[in-house]
Amino acid sequence: KTRLWPMPKLVNPVWALGESLVESVDSPELYTMKTPMNADDVRALGERSATTQPTSSAPHDPAIKNVIVFVIESLPAEYVDLYGASHGATPNLVRRKPQSAIFDGIYAHAPATTKTMESLLCSIYPLISFRTITQERPDLPIASLPSELKTHGYRSAFFSSNDLSFQNCGTFLKFRGFDYLEDFHN
Repeated sequence: KTRLWPMPKLVNPVWALGESLVESVDSPELYTMKTPMNADDVRALGERSATTQPTSSAPHDPAIKNVIVFVIESLPAEYVDLYGASHGATPNLVRRKPQSAIFDGIYAHAPATTKTMESLLCSIYPLISFRTITQERPDLPIASLPSELKTHGYRSAFFSSNDLSFQNCGTFLKFRGFDYLEDFHN
């Protein structure tokens, strides 16, 4: 205190965690974030009302040859030019904007790569647990983006700079219908 350091840098981390747990009993924040979403936003597309059906500004071309889903992990929208950043850090994404569908209001269900992968690929909510479907049930018989594209004649590949053996991701991805998987080992 004599050096006028901020208290968060001086507090005992174990004490601070315990104190935050006690304080959160009366005002829980976990899983209670307020969003502009309504009940229709979490229903299956066929069950939604006509006014909340999703729309896309992407150009519609029935002869689409490629579908690319590009995920940049742990990158806040505030650094992406397409979402208003002025850093110039994502020029290739800006160049592809005319051929793209840009989504606003995307929220991570959980701060974990594997749980996000489950949601993005299979349109399911992840387990509210330390457990993951990638570890517990990588062979879960559920439709996924690559399996649905395969039924329409598309081939699919998954490229990652991570280790796909982490939490059994590689096995999970094989059961999703990807034709080719590549991680940092390749």
